[in-house]
Amino acid sequence: MELIKPKVKSLVKALLFLYVISIVLSSGLVAEAASRTYEVSFRAGSQGTIDGGSSYEEKVAYNQSLPYDISYYDGLVVSNPGYYFTGWSPVIDTTVTEKAVYVAQYAKVIEGVDYHISFVDDQGTELETHKVGVTEEGAVITANALDIEGYKADTETKTVTAKGKDTEIKFIYTPTKDKYQSGNGNKSTTEDIKLPDKKNADKEKKRAEDRKQLYKLWMRWIK
Repeated sequence: MELIKPKVKSLVKALLFLYVISIVLSSGLVAEAASRTYEVSFRAGSQGTIDGGSSYEEKVAYNQSLPYDISYYDGLVVSNPGYYFTGWSPVIDTTVTEKAVYVAQYAKVIEGVDYHISFVDDQGTELETHKVGVTEEGAVITANALDIEGYKADTETKTVTAKGKDTEIKFIYTPTKDKYQSGNGNKSTTEDIKLPDKKNADKEKKRAEDRKQLYKLWMRWIK
């Protein structure tokens, strides 16, 4: 019986050792996978442009989501006259695990409907020249807000269904900067308000906890 106890103790230590090693190795493999990035390319196709050109690329870490919703990429597409955007081929996979290419698809306009996209402040004053276009009756129109210095849009992307001549997408902007009086009392100074990056802080906290648990397991094994 006395001979069995040391063997059991040695077996437990060996199993614990293997467990710790497996954690170290798996952590390394996960870290290696997480460090890989893949290019996701959105092509304009034959009857339009995307973001003013023929393609738009994103670089995304393995197993991470695209940085924007699909509607944002829809809003980057501008169809040629006589055509309207209908979607992507193949269907977009928002989780990235490999290099991918998506091509914009179009159809001919049969029953044309005029639409316009405006960019105004909360008083209705136009901040940028509005955009106009023609699409198919019943087609989905997606547009992205413009970056206007000193203002923030009410949302990044808007989508409507074309119906009749009054089809409109309107982005409403509000000031994004905090103004305060300087010490001399005559000038006002404008500064952006920057908030701490909570996402990165949470990641660092999680890494510290993982290291602490691994250290505890190691110390328990060597005792």
